Amino acid sequence: MARASDEAEYDCVTCGACCYNPDDNRELDYVDYVEIDPFDRIMRKPDLVRRLVVLDHKLRPHMRLSHLHRCVALTGSLGVKVGCGIYRDRPQMCRDFEAGSKDCKKHRRERGIER
Repeated sequence: MARASDEAEYDCVTCGACCYNPDDNRELDYVDYVEIDPFDRIMRKPDLVRRLVVLDHKLRPHMRLSHLHRCVALTGSLGVKVGCGIYRDRPQMCRDFEAGSKDCKKHRRERGIER
């Protein structure tokens, strides 16, 4: 979640860059991005698991990515207006992501949202 001082500069509802599989993952053919803890809320909802969760080669759950390498729960247009279709049930990894962090800035650069 954005800190008050970062909210204006790093507005998550107009970004969405962190919901894309990073370039370095894709360069290594790593197609799984957001790992899901087995105890996350999403895992207690069979309908969400069927639609949104995939298992990696070690049978660890991850959020499904679209053919555009973005989380299938991401709605809207990158850098314009985005949302999360499962915001209340999103994985802990997503909950912990910090707007304005080093990783945030890296994702924004990769997706062409300059800051």
